[in-house]
Amino acid sequence: MKKGFFKRAAAGAAAVALALAGVVALGSKAEVKAAVEDFDLSSLTGYSLTNNVLKPCENWDGEVTVEEDITVSFQLEETYAGDEMIAIQLAYCNGSWEWHHDYIDASYSADETYKVTVPAGTYHMFQIAPSSAKDGEGDDPGSVCWQYDFKNVKATVGEEEAEANYYVAGEEGLCGKNWDAAGSLMTKNDDGTYSVTFTGIAAGTYEFKVTDGTWDNSWNLEGNANLAGNASVEVGEDDSTVVVSFDGDKAYVEVNPEEEEPTPEQPTPEQPGEPGDGFVLTGTSVTMKDGGIRINVFNPWGGDDTHAVESMAPIDGNNKVEVTVKVTGLEASGLGSFKMWLNGGSNVEGNKVSYWESDGSEKDGCQSTVVEVSEDGEYTITLTSEEAWAAGENNFLAVMSDIDADAWNALNEGEGDAGLLSITGVKASKDATDVPSGDNSQMALIIALMIAGAAGVAVVAGKKFAAEK
Repeated sequence: MKKGFFKRAAAGAAAVALALAGVVALGSKAEVKAAVEDFDLSSLTGYSLTNNVLKPCENWDGEVTVEEDITVSFQLEETYAGDEMIAIQLAYCNGSWEWHHDYIDASYSADETYKVTVPAGTYHMFQIAPSSAKDGEGDDPGSVCWQYDFKNVKATVGEEEAEANYYVAGEEGLCGKNWDAAGSLMTKNDDGTYSVTFTGIAAGTYEFKVTDGTWDNSWNLEGNANLAGNASVEVGEDDSTVVVSFDGDKAYVEVNPEEEEPTPEQPTPEQPGEPGDGFVLTGTSVTMKDGGIRINVFNPWGGDDTHAVESMAPIDGNNKVEVTVKVTGLEASGLGSFKMWLNGGSNVEGNKVSYWESDGSEKDGCQSTVVEVSEDGEYTITLTSEEAWAAGENNFLAVMSDIDADAWNALNEGEGDAGLLSITGVKASKDATDVPSGDNSQMALIIALMIAGAAGVAVVAGKKFAAEK
């Protein structure tokens, strides 16, 4: 029998046989399971890692009987440039001295975890190797990709390998149990890390480490705790919270970590459509004004948090604007029915767009619809003008309502209900026929009055709950 590439010196074979006797014992299923739990790459190959082959079974002077399927998982690390890997080769010589070469199609990825099954059977040798061609014959392995090292090798008998568990073991004042290797089970997070939180911890200094449930493998803040000792955390005050995390390589610890504020749900921007459309929504500011409740579409005298749109620029050249307001939770609020309409105007000199009525009547060529709100839903309010809007930095637009301010303030322990009213759409378009521009003294007077009284305005609820000034 020609052993060729796979044959080793007699002394090396004897060493491997001894290693196999301790690592892959084959007298019973229980012995196989025990061997796999202590799976050791260096013991099972007979070759160094740089020789880039993995041999779960090898015994040229006898036979290795695998009583249950063994699943071997591993990763590969490229150490130098070489031929492209196209498959994982399974080369084995069975108990009848018959050679077989099976291939699993696979390409190289440093992040890939490859899995190979060693079927139950009798072998003289079973080898796993990455290959650049499917050309192995007899005891010639063919085109093995020698540039890859095996790493993170694991094996299980029978069913799929169970999910790994990690624990925090340490002093009783931190962990609740004194140095229990499987004391505090860590939870696996969505990002693949593990963590456990300890609460009510008294001031003091505590030692701990992360384990796999045994003392055989443990980790500290630098890495391997078996080599460098325990981790330590200093707690400065009583009733503290300590969070221990583990990323697979080393542990991390935080004392009284700041809770991350939830990211507010961002409104969906209006998508540009026909000319004049294209308002981008930013949020909703609900404001007390003149004894009622107003929802700002754009307020040039407030901060960014008092705008429901980024800019009034899309209104330029249009004389119809539609604002959609979503009402949610009206019945639960106890406010009852109410009315909404639009007020606003252009502050561009000579532009005759100005409307401040509350009953929906026509005024100087401008008019707003008035909607009655009696249940949850979306309501669209329209403001039209004979003359087209001219875009300006101080243009103002708001949804007005007859909601009583005292009733509003009684909601949510005096803070109002920010979720009751929200602007979900703004659209501008051409509608009525333009009329020649004229004097805009009424708008200028109203703007002056608003500026003078702005200091007394209070924000009840909204995007950022900041005061409007």
